Amino acid sequence: GEDYTFQRHTEYSCNEGFLLDGNRSRVCLANGSWSGITPVCKAVTCPVPLPLPNGRTTGSDFSFTKEVHYHCNEGYSLQGASTLTCQSDGAWDSEAPHCEPVVCGPPEDISHGFLNGSGFTYGEFVHYICFPGYELHGNPLRQCLSNSSWSGSLPSCLPCLCPTPQIQNGVVLGTDFSCGVSVQFQCLGGFKLLGPSEVTCESAGKWSSGFPRCGQISCG
Repeated sequence: GEDYTFQRHTEYSCNEGFLLDGNRSRVCLANGSWSGITPVCKAVTCPVPLPLPNGRTTGSDFSFTKEVHYHCNEGYSLQGASTLTCQSDGAWDSEAPHCEPVVCGPPEDISHGFLNGSGFTYGEFVHYICFPGYELHGNPLRQCLSNSSWSGSLPSCLPCLCPTPQIQNGVVLGTDFSCGVSVQFQCLGGFKLLGPSEVTCESAGKWSSGFPRCGQISCG
């Protein structure tokens, strides 16, 4: 081997995947000993990955060349590298990724109605509502799914109408028989109204209960 004489230096280095712990250089002293303490080569270990919100990591060996894999929960998509590798300097080869909710995008509009809801990400709902005089056919709720589509199908708003009301010996005041609208009744001369003077067209195209009738006036 090489002879080391007074004031000669020696340099230490580690194999790849190991880091030097201690002084890299030592000097031969006058008393025939080396300065300092013999350094050691320690195996490289990368920092333990932080927990992944809305996801998980796999891999428990964080030494040189080992990998950690990142996975998102259902309804979330991974932003960044899915695999990180421990490098020889003890750092991961990329920044840790994160999980973001799947976005469905704005749902379809509905004719003669509107939708409530401004959140279009995984798990959120929108609620369809019809304008007055229209009735909803189908499911009013749709949910953003993990495949970035909306559940179910688009409902429809169809005109809501009640059958034309009739009263013997009287007249109906009003020509609009759509849902939410009321009509009044009036009897002909010699007849008086028995029952409510007004009925309302309710949902599902049915008149409110208690239709009146016109009874003949008698003097007793």
